Amino acid sequence: MSIEDLKLKPNSNQPEDFKVAMQLIESHPLLSRDTVAKKVVENQGITEAGLEVDIGNYLESRIASLEGDQEKMIALKKKDPIAYREAAMVVHSVPPEIENKLEDQELPIKKPKKRDENS
Repeated sequence: MSIEDLKLKPNSNQPEDFKVAMQLIESHPLLSRDTVAKKVVENQGITEAGLEVDIGNYLESRIASLEGDQEKMIALKKKDPIAYREAAMVVHSVPPEIENKLEDQELPIKKPKKRDENS
C-alpha cells in the first residue's frame, strides 16, 4: 500500500479512501505506531482540532514529518497547508512512542493542599 493509492481524488475524501489509508497505516513502519494518524483516519479525516483534512495529503505530510524530510515538508506545506499544519503540529509536540507510553500510564492526581486557617 502506498500514498499514491490515495491520490486518485485529491481533496475529496471518499469512504474507500479511509480503507486504503488504514491499510497504509498498518503497513508503514512509522505510521503503524502512530496513534494520532490512526485517530484521524478512524474519525473520517477529522483532526483533534476538529478540522477536516484531505486524508491522502494528511498522511503524506505525517510521514514526511515523522521521517524529518525537510524538503518534502516544504513542498507539502505549499500543496495543502491545512493538512500539513495538522500533521506536523502533533509531531513536534510529543513523538508517538512517548505519547503511547503516556496514554498507557496512570498518572497520579495531586490533591490540593489544605489551607491553613491562620495564613
